[in-house]
Amino acid sequence: PRYRPFEIFHRFYRLRPAVFREILALGWPISVTISAEAGLFSAVSILMGTRGAEITAAHQIALNFASTLFMVPLALSSATTIRVGHAIGGSNMAAARFAGAVGIAMCGTFMAFSATFLIVFRDAVVGLYTNDPSVQAIAISLLLIAAVFQIADGLQIGAAGALRGYKDTRTPMLINMFSYWVLAFPLAYVAAIPIAAPPSWIWGGFVLGLTVAAVLLSVRYNRVSLRDLKTWTDPFAV
Repeated sequence: PRYRPFEIFHRFYRLRPAVFREILALGWPISVTISAEAGLFSAVSILMGTRGAEITAAHQIALNFASTLFMVPLALSSATTIRVGHAIGGSNMAAARFAGAVGIAMCGTFMAFSATFLIVFRDAVVGLYTNDPSVQAIAISLLLIAAVFQIADGLQIGAAGALRGYKDTRTPMLINMFSYWVLAFPLAYVAAIPIAAPPSWIWGGFVLGLTVAAVLLSVRYNRVSLRDLKTWTDPFAV
């Protein structure tokens, strides 16, 4: 009964094509964005598989732990989307811009601590997965590369979440596709196959792609939020 005034299920059976189209227009670029990023990491895993069992095992160790750490900024990014969208729904563009900036900063700050943790405790982390000296040595070197891209990874997911609050999903999709598949994957491929470089060089593709994505998405967020702020009139301004 307490939720009855909200009419959550009022005319639930009635289809509303306009609403479906709006949700689809916002949602499909997000789907492509997530697929592009997940696809990059999967593709690099396949490249690593061509280099032997030890390198593949070390890659999976480093990727597994880095992905676990990434869950925190991923959650913060979702919360940022909600906070920004809530502020925009209340026609408070100043609060929306502030909420987005705080969310991006929180994601970047956590990943700064994450990078420090990886640098200091990377040996201990790898020791939890394996006692094979060869695999350990490779995994430790990869975790050091992971530490390099931690902050960029946090900033890019934070900015993406903030932009979703502004219903800006298509440009971030293009930015991610460019960063991951035009820049990151070719670098990883060249390092893995033609050059047969060390595994840490292959992970250099992650560093390049995530860094470019972080910069471009942050610039995009600043531009979009500032544009809406300039056209907004504070109803409480004297």
